[in-house]
Amino acid sequence: SLFWIMEKRWEKNMASSLRETKQVFSRNPASYIICTISCFISLFCIGIIAVFGIFVYQGAQAVGSRFLNITAFFEKTANHEDINQAILSIESIEGVQNVQYVSPEEALSLLQEEYPDMETSYNPLPSSLRIEPKNSSYVREIIVFLQSISSVEYIEDTSEAAENYSNIIRIMLILGIALLLIFLLAFVFSVTSSIGISVFSFRKEINIMQLLGATPSTIRFPFIFIAAISALIGGIVNAFVLIPVVEYVYQFYQSFLFFSPITMDTHFISLQLGVVLLCIGFVISILSSIFSVNRYMR
Repeated sequence: SLFWIMEKRWEKNMASSLRETKQVFSRNPASYIICTISCFISLFCIGIIAVFGIFVYQGAQAVGSRFLNITAFFEKTANHEDINQAILSIESIEGVQNVQYVSPEEALSLLQEEYPDMETSYNPLPSSLRIEPKNSSYVREIIVFLQSISSVEYIEDTSEAAENYSNIIRIMLILGIALLLIFLLAFVFSVTSSIGISVFSFRKEINIMQLLGATPSTIRFPFIFIAAISALIGGIVNAFVLIPVVEYVYQFYQSFLFFSPITMDTHFISLQLGVVLLCIGFVISILSSIFSVNRYMR
């Protein structure tokens, strides 16, 4: 039947392609071993940058929510109606994430917890609101709005800290993207160079195959297959190596920023990051090998 003929032809083509792949690998095994090692090193460096980026982002969010919160203190004469009206008007602002009312009693209790030796029979603390912005860009807008509320006597201004926080995040983002691009380019260069050396050594055979009517896909297959295998091996090794690295970075973060701890599933992060980098490496290797082979098929 037609299906049987097509199946036999596919098996024959596949067997021929695998023989060609074995021949290509045996001609330059060192270049493909170097390609595999380069894939691993490049993906590992990208993974390290991504891991630090994840923890820096989470840490920045935790620190930001701790130090960028705005506290508005009411006048002693402010009644419950004034406070409720202020809360409703503040919650209507787009940049406000959360508004928490702190009574004078609660404020005194928190103060005594922080300073247990302090004794007082008089509570001088007024009612206050703790306002959590969605991000640092809304801090100035919220403070300006609070200044327009007549019952608010004093505002703890965190706009300067918010500006510094935004600048630090922006710089880290630019550096992170730049480093990722550098190692991605290094990854592409290593794969392209390794495949290019192998293709160059087979340039005469490629010309003969073209003259004999071999299809471009038949010529490309051995080089693409070996590049894909190199990327898979490098990506799998990288995924396993990232597991202890993520755990170590997490423990370092917890000890370094003990005042703002976060809870993260390190195994899930390692698995997710390993799979993503494996897919990226696989796709880039295939595209790089196609580019290298096409240069000698024109």
